[in-house]
Amino acid sequence: MKKTLFFWMMCLGIGFMYSQPRVSLEHNGTTTIFVGNSALVSAYNAAADGDFIYLPGGTFEVPSFDKKVTIIGAGVFPNATTTTGKTFLNGVITFFDNADGLSLEGVEVTGSLNFAYNLSINNVVIKRCVINGDVNFSGNLLNATNFSFIENVLRGSLNLPNLETGLFSNNIIQGVVRDSSGNMFQNNIFLHNDCGYYGNVALITGSNNTFQNNIFNRQCDNFVGGTGNRFLKNIFVMTASSFGTTPTLTGNYMNVSYPTVFFNQTGVSFEYEQDYHLQTPATYLGVDGSEVGVFGGQFPFKIQLIPENPHISVKNINPTTNSSGELQIEIKAEAQNY
Repeated sequence: MKKTLFFWMMCLGIGFMYSQPRVSLEHNGTTTIFVGNSALVSAYNAAADGDFIYLPGGTFEVPSFDKKVTIIGAGVFPNATTTTGKTFLNGVITFFDNADGLSLEGVEVTGSLNFAYNLSINNVVIKRCVINGDVNFSGNLLNATNFSFIENVLRGSLNLPNLETGLFSNNIIQGVVRDSSGNMFQNNIFLHNDCGYYGNVALITGSNNTFQNNIFNRQCDNFVGGTGNRFLKNIFVMTASSFGTTPTLTGNYMNVSYPTVFFNQTGVSFEYEQDYHLQTPATYLGVDGSEVGVFGGQFPFKIQLIPENPHISVKNINPTTNSSGELQIEIKAEAQNY
């Protein structure tokens, strides 16, 4: 943790002197700094499996991901990044089979996440990010496995025909779930509620998935298309009847008035200013005894999605030196325990 804090302080300090963003690559205890909007591409090209890449606030061009690296940005919430700025990855990100074990945290992706067609990509973690496009696992072999999407804002749809044993936990999801097989969805909020022309499209298609401790805003009956899906301890804002073929339904909370669910949430889009805490958490308990929704379960949604690395919260730099020629600089960093 101290080493990480040092690298972040160093990168921030360099940023004081230069306008271009600095990216830090950590390899076997050695740090290399890359400069500019293409700095992430340069750092990634120089990285080896197991390396760490730290990104400051700014907008970065993206490489194709085909190595086992850990990439950590400065964060995604405006109120939490007033000092550093948000970290944006610009465009579509494509993952290939050597990206097994890659971890991506604390960034906003302007495009989609694409996992290459029918490739065996495994054990990737996407955490505390905002993904503005779709998540696409293209193919039909189900050989992408053990993915974890944890504490994210997923604005697009989840197209999962090549993913099996994936975990979607404590996310806010705006789109639909398509062609999912054998995946786990727990403690998410599903905001999608298009019951107009697209009301004929099911919110979820797929088979043998488990949905537990989620909150569904869907208010039209075309809910699930598929076989053998399990729904345990979820909140539904209507008494949904269309759960596909041979579903398992246990302990769900049906026909809950949506305005009584959250402290402050309206509409079908994620908004930074809204409050997704439950009004009465003790009323809606999940399979593990904690509250349903993103603040319960194994991975409670962290306020403002601050990444795990030390977070720089204060940066004050005097514009002039004092009478002794000293420049007064105040920097505060807060350790993150999880």
